[in-house]
Amino acid sequence: MAGLRAAYGLGLLITTVALAAAWWSVPQPPTVRSSAVDVPGAVLLGSGLVALLLAISQTRVWTDRPVSGAALLVVAAVLIGTWARRERRCAAPPVDLALLRSPAVAGANAVMLLGGIGMHLLLTLVTRYVQTPESAGYGFGVDVFVAGLVLVPFSVLGFVGGKLVRPLRVRLAPATVLAAGGTAVLVALAMFALTRSQLWQSFAMMGVLGLGVGVFSAAMPAAILAVTPAEETSSAMIFNQVVLVELRCAPSSFGCATAN
Repeated sequence: MAGLRAAYGLGLLITTVALAAAWWSVPQPPTVRSSAVDVPGAVLLGSGLVALLLAISQTRVWTDRPVSGAALLVVAAVLIGTWARRERRCAAPPVDLALLRSPAVAGANAVMLLGGIGMHLLLTLVTRYVQTPESAGYGFGVDVFVAGLVLVPFSVLGFVGGKLVRPLRVRLAPATVLAAGGTAVLVALAMFALTRSQLWQSFAMMGVLGLGVGVFSAAMPAAILAVTPAEETSSAMIFNQVVLVELRCAPSSFGCATAN
C-alpha cells in the first residue's frame, strides 16, 4: 500500500484537476449583472464557520480546555450574527437569508441537514462496527479492505438514486421525491439499530443509505428552485452548500478527534 500520504496526495490531485476544469468550463456571468464578491461578508462567514467547526468537532478542546471551547462558541455566534446582520442590510447579498422564510426552501435545507447528519453518523458507525473484534461482544473483526468494500453499495446505489430522480419527478412533486430520499435514510438508520448480526446486513444497510442520499441530494435543487425567483436561485443554492460543507467537515474532524 502507498500509505496515508499518497491517499491525501491523490485527493489533492483530483481536487486540483476539478478546480481547473471548473475554471475553464463555468461560463462567465452576464455583463448586465454585477459579479462583485462581498469579501467582508465571506470573511465573516468563513471565520464563524471555522470557529463553530472547531468547537463541535474537537472533543479534546472540551475535555482539556473547556473555557477555550466555550470561547469558540461565543466567537462563532458573534461572527455569524454579524454576518447575518450584514447580509440583511446588503443590497445584493450573496446569501439572501430572507429566502428561508419559504417553507419549501427551509424544509429542503432541513432535510439536507438531518439527512446529512444521519449519513455521516452511519458511515462512521458501520465502518467502525464491522472492524471491531468479535471478542468485544459485537462486530465482525474484518480488516480495513473489507470495511472499505462495505461502502461500495453506498456509492453504487447513490449514483443510481441520483439517476432515478428525473423519472420520479415526472410522476411526483419535487418535495415528495425529497421526502422519499429522507425516508430511505431513516430506514437505513433503523436497519442499523435493529438488524446488524450478519455482515451482509451492513452491505444492505449501506446500499439503502446510498439510495436515499442519492435521491435527496439530486431532488433538493429542484425542490428549492421550484419556489425561488429566477434572480435568487444562486443565493438559495449557496445557503444549501454552506449546510453541506458544514456536514462534510464536522463529522470527519470528529472522527479524527475520537480516534486519537
